[in-house]
Amino acid sequence: MLVHLAVLGFTTGFQLAYARHNTTVSNNDAAITYSGNWIKTSDNLTTEASYMLTRDPSAKAFFNFTGTAIYFMSPLWPYLSSTAISLDSSSPVVIDLVDHNHPGVGYGFATVNSTTMWGISGLPNTGHTLVISVGERQPLAVVDSLIYTELEATPEHLLFIIVGAALGSLGFLVFLMVPWLFLRQRRRAKVKAKHMDYARHSLEMAGYQISTPVHRIAQHMIPRIPVSNIHGNAHSKQDSKERPLSSDSIPKSLPPGA
Repeated sequence: MLVHLAVLGFTTGFQLAYARHNTTVSNNDAAITYSGNWIKTSDNLTTEASYMLTRDPSAKAFFNFTGTAIYFMSPLWPYLSSTAISLDSSSPVVIDLVDHNHPGVGYGFATVNSTTMWGISGLPNTGHTLVISVGERQPLAVVDSLIYTELEATPEHLLFIIVGAALGSLGFLVFLMVPWLFLRQRRRAKVKAKHMDYARHSLEMAGYQISTPVHRIAQHMIPRIPVSNIHGNAHSKQDSKERPLSSDSIPKSLPPGA
């Protein structure tokens, strides 16, 4: 139970100490690095009225982040469009970016506003790498914007950190002190028993017959005065003080010079 208290205290404090926060990263953010041939293209239906486009099969875009989720944002076009995405060296996933509600024209601007086209959540809160490229046998790849979820400390949860840490520390200290107190009490009992045995042995060597616990021997060795004697002495003293002098006890005449 003490271990459970310690663990509960720590985990409660740390779980409540963080809140999820989404951060949007545009295609021209320095956090995204590009390799190969990429072209900046204007389009009003993208997140910031522009996006990065490549038709180079060897081109790639890299984004490193620390968080628990990542999302890929993109508009849709009325012609064959797609993008391949790989997270943490996994096999690339091809994302279809075609607006199937419009007839294919083979060129032109986007026909559907930028929205979430791919995402993954529940990631461990560690570092991750997202790679964007042209899919196999696909004509192009685009980068509009990315959204990732990070955990950040919030001021309103600092109390939970303090309480959780205090509970965890208290439980851990109690857990450590219980066996120490037990051993300390056991050691004291052994020392006391050893001293008692030594005292008993010493008294027996001196000729005493030990029939009572050693700690009561002192009581038996104190001489006792009968109660009647105490009362008798007290009455004798009191009588001597209160008894009046008789005429026989008064001297008939004072000695000369008195």
